[in-house]
Amino acid sequence: TTECGTLTATIRYAEHAAAFAGRENPLEVRVSNSGPEPLDLHLQLRLPAGWQQAGPPAAFRLEPGAELARRYRLTMAAAALYDTNEVRVDIAAERRPALPSLPAIFLGGFRWLHSPPVPGTLRTPSDFDASSRLTRITEGWSERWLPGNDLEPEALFQGAPGTIYLAHFIHSDVAQEVILGVSNTQRMQLWLNGRLEHETGSITGLRPNQGNGGGDGSNYKECCLQPGFNHVLIRLERGGQPLQAHFTLGRPDRVHRKCLGHAVLGLRRSVLPWEAAS
Repeated sequence: TTECGTLTATIRYAEHAAAFAGRENPLEVRVSNSGPEPLDLHLQLRLPAGWQQAGPPAAFRLEPGAELARRYRLTMAAAALYDTNEVRVDIAAERRPALPSLPAIFLGGFRWLHSPPVPGTLRTPSDFDASSRLTRITEGWSERWLPGNDLEPEALFQGAPGTIYLAHFIHSDVAQEVILGVSNTQRMQLWLNGRLEHETGSITGLRPNQGNGGGDGSNYKECCLQPGFNHVLIRLERGGQPLQAHFTLGRPDRVHRKCLGHAVLGLRRSVLPWEAAS
């Protein structure tokens, strides 16, 4: 929220501040006029390259004591999404001093592919070759977008026991050490670039904290992201109880070893490798 004289402007996201490609991402700009005179306003969004908008006309009048919500729908292709994406909101009032531009920061949503659930446990042989790298969306698999670390597995298992594969692609410009984790309340296996990196050592409570501060080391592993696309593959096991699972990624700290989980910036987690190659 910002105030300039009698004009107040507030930016509101919908459910979250993550942007998903291929669908509408709502953004609301609410303006109010506490003064005794009407305001003739012009509201414009400045978008990142490759983004589009749909919404009300730019020019409108705001009567004394009135409040209006201007609602916009933003769309973009996956190639136009980055880890952070800045939208600028410019509001101009006739016969008034210039107003500061307002930022609205969208995070790039996380794009996942998942197999259908199948009966069994992690010990049950699978027809899927976990050491291979996906080059397309495998038949029977589906795509989903998530706003954060929560993998929301119950929506996939629908209350039934079994296992499921989740695939995720992370593009890094450089090689870098990271801590990958799939904190969960049952069991998982984790592959990076076709190599089995980790399997749940013992069942723990949900602790998506990089294994620090009493966290469960049984669900975390230090790995190295390679330059370019990195293929993360997870196999989750659900037993008779609801499953919780979070995927986390952070940097280790070699000097202050308790300070795990530093942010890893500059990654892209919304583009599939075969899209980038086309």
